[in-house]
Amino acid sequence: MSKLNDNLIDMDRSAAGPAYRWKRAQQLAQSQVLARIKHEDEQIQQATAYLRMFQEIGRESANQKYPTLAAACRIAENEQSFRVLKLSVLGSLPRAEVAVRLGAEQQVIDVAELLFFDIRGLSQASGWMNCHVFVPEAKFGSKELAAKLKLAHYGGPVVTRALLDGQDKLPLEQAQQIIDRELQLHAKLQAALEFDLDAKAAQQFLQVFLEYDLERKKLEFEREKFQFECALAREQRIDDQAKRDCEASIGAASDQGDSQDDERVQPAVVHSADDEQLVA
Repeated sequence: MSKLNDNLIDMDRSAAGPAYRWKRAQQLAQSQVLARIKHEDEQIQQATAYLRMFQEIGRESANQKYPTLAAACRIAENEQSFRVLKLSVLGSLPRAEVAVRLGAEQQVIDVAELLFFDIRGLSQASGWMNCHVFVPEAKFGSKELAAKLKLAHYGGPVVTRALLDGQDKLPLEQAQQIIDRELQLHAKLQAALEFDLDAKAAQQFLQVFLEYDLERKKLEFEREKFQFECALAREQRIDDQAKRDCEASIGAASDQGDSQDDERVQPAVVHSADDEQLVA
C-alpha cells in the first residue's frame, strides 16, 4: 500500500475512531462507484464485498463465502464478547489468550480487532483515546464498562485478567485521576509546540518543556504505582479465594468424619436391640 493511502487511513481512523474500517466499508457498500474500493486496504475491501453480498443475496450466502469475517461480526454483535475483545486489546493480552477466552480462531480475533476496535499506534494518544473510546462508552454505553476500559488500558495484562476473571476491588478512581493528568499534560505539550520560536519566546518554551518533561516522569511513576496496586489487589483476591477453598475443604472433611462416626455407632445400637430380643 502506498504512503499516501497509509496517511489517508490514519486520517480516517483519527476522525472516525477504532471502527473506522467497518464504517468505511459500510459507506463503500452503499456507493455505486466500484473503482473506489481498489484504493482501500485489504480488510476494508473484504468487508465491503461481504456487505454488498449481504445486501444483494442475503446474510447466509455472505457468511458462507466469508466465514472468518462473519465470525468477527458475531463477536462485535455480541455484547459480552465485544466487551471481552475491547478489554483484551486495551490490556495488551496475547492474541492466543484472547482467542481461548472467546472460543474463536486467532485469525478471527485479528479481523475483529482490525474492523471494530483498532487502536494500534494511538493507544498512548490520551486525547484520541478519551474522545473515541472512554467518553463515548460512558455517554452512550456503560459507565461501568468505561471505567473498566480505563483500568485495562492503564493497568496492563495483570489488571485486565483480574477484570475478566471477576475481580471487582480495583482502584477505579485512581485510573481516572491518571487519565485526567495525562490529558492536562497533553494540553501543556500542545501549548509548548505552538510557540513562535524567536529569541524572546525561546526561554519560555524551554521552561514549559522542562515542566512537561518533569510531569511526564511523575506520571510514569504514578502509572507504575497504579499497576503495582492493581497487582496487589489481584493477589489478595487469590489469597482470599484460597482461604475460602481451604475452609470449605476442612468443613467438608469434618462433615464426612461426623457421618462416618454415625455409621459406626448405628450398628452397635442394632446389635443391642437384637440382644434384648434374644434375652426376651
